[in-house]
Amino acid sequence: LLLQRESSEGKLDSVSLLVLHGDGSISIEAAKESIIRSIASCRKDLLRLVLKEECSS
Repeated sequence: LLLQRESSEGKLDSVSLLVLHGDGSISIEAAKESIIRSIASCRKDLLRLVLKEECSS
């Protein structure tokens, strides 16, 4: 229901897109957890790059 409303309003976010492209194989909760893990991983990578740059300077 939420995805249908967002879709009709043209307001899809990453969780909605992941659920829609999963063709019913992923729940909203699983999609949220997946996005959170992805963000955490990207945050670690970014921090690693920042620290590497500071050590190189």
